[in-house]
Amino acid sequence: MISREGYLSEPQFLIRIASIIDKLVNSVSMGLGVRIGQNTVCSQKMHSFQPESPEEVEILQDFDAGQAFYQRVETGSIYHLDVFHQCGLVSHKLIAKRVHESIDLYNEHYALLGNRMEGYYDNVKADFIDIQTGTGGGRITGNLNFGRKLSLRKAHINHVHLTIMVPAPHLSCLIYIIMAVENVILSCNLELRCNEKIKMIKGVGRQKSDLTAYIDESDSLLKGKENTMTIIPDQKKEEENILLSPSGLAMDLKKFSEEYHSKRRSKPAGSVNSQRVAQDINQKWVIDLSNPNRNVTECGKQFKSYLEEQLPKIEAHLKKVVRETKKKYFKCGKSKIYENKTKSLENKKYIHLDAKDNEYGELAIGEMINAAARRMVQTNETIFHFSHDDVRYFNRKKRRKIEFCLLMDASSSMEGQRIDVAKLLARYLFFSTRDRISVIAFQQNRAWVQTPFTHDFGELEQSLNEIKAYGETPLALGLTACLQYIEQEKAYNPFIILITDGVPTLGMVTNNPVYDALLVAQQIKSKNYGFTCIGLKPHLSYLNKLSEVAAGSIFVVENLEEMGIR
Repeated sequence: MISREGYLSEPQFLIRIASIIDKLVNSVSMGLGVRIGQNTVCSQKMHSFQPESPEEVEILQDFDAGQAFYQRVETGSIYHLDVFHQCGLVSHKLIAKRVHESIDLYNEHYALLGNRMEGYYDNVKADFIDIQTGTGGGRITGNLNFGRKLSLRKAHINHVHLTIMVPAPHLSCLIYIIMAVENVILSCNLELRCNEKIKMIKGVGRQKSDLTAYIDESDSLLKGKENTMTIIPDQKKEEENILLSPSGLAMDLKKFSEEYHSKRRSKPAGSVNSQRVAQDINQKWVIDLSNPNRNVTECGKQFKSYLEEQLPKIEAHLKKVVRETKKKYFKCGKSKIYENKTKSLENKKYIHLDAKDNEYGELAIGEMINAAARRMVQTNETIFHFSHDDVRYFNRKKRRKIEFCLLMDASSSMEGQRIDVAKLLARYLFFSTRDRISVIAFQQNRAWVQTPFTHDFGELEQSLNEIKAYGETPLALGLTACLQYIEQEKAYNPFIILITDGVPTLGMVTNNPVYDALLVAQQIKSKNYGFTCIGLKPHLSYLNKLSEVAAGSIFVVENLEEMGIR
């Protein structure tokens, strides 16, 4: 519930925020954007920011929000709010519920003060409010099953996006909405992020802006009368055709990741051969090639939904186990003196100028001011100034590198959609890390290095397309080949990710393939390598045992057949 204590305890709150709303109206009337509080940007235009400097928000004055998002003819009818927060998932359904409650509370206050305020208008309608977060979006009074496109959710991982159609006399409701959104963000254990600067960008051209990453189906009532869909049918068809193919989703991820990684001096993303797209989707379960329009089948739509639901969960699992593995590797082989010294440095937000470390981060301005003020009090100085001893730098932590070895089951039981999901996970992992990745495949009576450790997406893509499912499941052989390759390459902090759907059917040392695989898993534990298993059902009990013996973890992906996707 929206709190009825503090600022919102009485209807007079509306009167107290009147001056804020006056400034908002004046700025918006001039086509400008404003910052409300520390972390919210409001305008009637599109907003943009660069990945390397999210604290600086750009207001694109040539692009009206209503026209850009909803293809409306008129301008100035839609208000655009972005509430910024620490990167993380904020439930769009909880946001919708709390925003709806805030509108009810506002309408209640407005009704009580109607005769004391200039003019009187009908209530604010919650039906004309749309939201989008990293978990999804839609109209707050709808079913909230929209905004599920992967690139769309990725684009909103650090802010809550709201679009609102509200008469100017009711703009005070925006404050109620913002407070409700901030409360939800904080309840998700995420910090609010301050916007340090707003730039008004004009003259960037009125050419058509590329909104492909933001286009998805919607139940919005904000759309222009001439448009019954926020996504053009031809564009929708083309997007689904590409997105549903394994390489197509990788291309979508690649487009997002190229900019994301390039700003961080990360690995270059190689090229994707678009000519293979048609070959990749040449299966009846995704595209009906007998239809001249190449429509997406119902099964294809289910598969798309399946991927969009599972991939973020897998990413969260991998981040967790990798984080734990980095801690483990960091502790290995370090003396207690070194470990305690490093820990004490890590726990400090900043370091002193005289610290013996060779690398410093950015100047810690706040800490410098505190140090100078403390010195003035101690020495009874009257003029504020900085001295050499006041200088502070933020502690620059070195990233702990890990090298991933993706062990892929390519046996006959993985044929069809399962091998496609496995390849898709490989591509997804590539874009989720800045570390090197290798791929080792196993089938029948052999195991081989399909992709050596690489940063090149083109090399990974080409090698993945060469893997065909066939034969028995020699899991012990695959694990052994993986260990041998790690030793051969002297991999730095190796982490093994096994993708398989079942128990081994072909042994290596004994006639018991299950026992052989467990023996090799013991070696993984003894070498202190990181290990996790991405298990495709149904053989969950054995995969649990294997992960336990290897001192690793397991993540179970829902079976395609159980979900009716065949």
